[in-house]
Amino acid sequence: MADVFDAPEIVDKIGEVRRLGTIPVPSGFTTTFASYAEAGRPMWTKAELINIAKSRNTRGSAKFDSSWILNQRSKGSCNGHAAASGTAKSRVRRGLKKVLLSGAYAYSLMNGGRDNGSTLSDGMAVIQERGIATLDTVQWNQIYPRDYDKVKADAEAARFRADECYVLTTEMELFSALAADFDVIFAVHVGNSFMHVNSSGVAGSDRGMGNHSVSGDGYWVERDQLVADGVNSWDVTYGVQGRMGLTWDQHFAGTVQYHGFYAIRTAIDDPKDENPPAIKS
Repeated sequence: MADVFDAPEIVDKIGEVRRLGTIPVPSGFTTTFASYAEAGRPMWTKAELINIAKSRNTRGSAKFDSSWILNQRSKGSCNGHAAASGTAKSRVRRGLKKVLLSGAYAYSLMNGGRDNGSTLSDGMAVIQERGIATLDTVQWNQIYPRDYDKVKADAEAARFRADECYVLTTEMELFSALAADFDVIFAVHVGNSFMHVNSSGVAGSDRGMGNHSVSGDGYWVERDQLVADGVNSWDVTYGVQGRMGLTWDQHFAGTVQYHGFYAIRTAIDDPKDENPPAIKS
């Protein structure tokens, strides 16, 4: 947590106030996606990534419909919601059942008792060490542990943890992770331009260090440009059913310098699931 931070606000097209809250601080991460790739796993070139997208449907929206879109409403809990979205989807990629997780709970473990945002590194630690309670147990506005049944939520959260998270620092790392069916958490900068998407579904870009966290669950190619299939946490009224396209040059090149983007490879076993499938190599 940073000592002082003012989470900015923006009003969306239906007049709802959206509070932003991703704090730009050095991440200090060491386990990179490059190190994962060096162990014999794939990290592709841009040409290879384009060919992969031509050979199969790499868009996250092809697998995860609008029922996966979360809504942080007026809280600065974007980082918690991005982490919750990515962790929940990593379970389904593993072969486990769909369970919507609580962005408010995740945020409650990283906000330091104030609704003033958090760092992406906080989120990566939470999903691996503590896990996330379900959305049924902790509602969107319960962003402090005093707001919910902590004993119940903490016990539930331990069932839903991510496993193997890798830091992303380059365009090829980011899109290789998406091509490998990892879920990715990144920071973008939100201003008036970001509130609008073009006819291809790509969000407008605003200059800045990054003030909002979103997740990504796939990608597509637009005129030989790689476009991340981004997932926002502002309900389906934003963008294209809650989604927006994001590119390295427009949305990430400026913010990755200040935030620790990361990819989620998979999820742990849920003790309540019988015969959970093995983690894919």
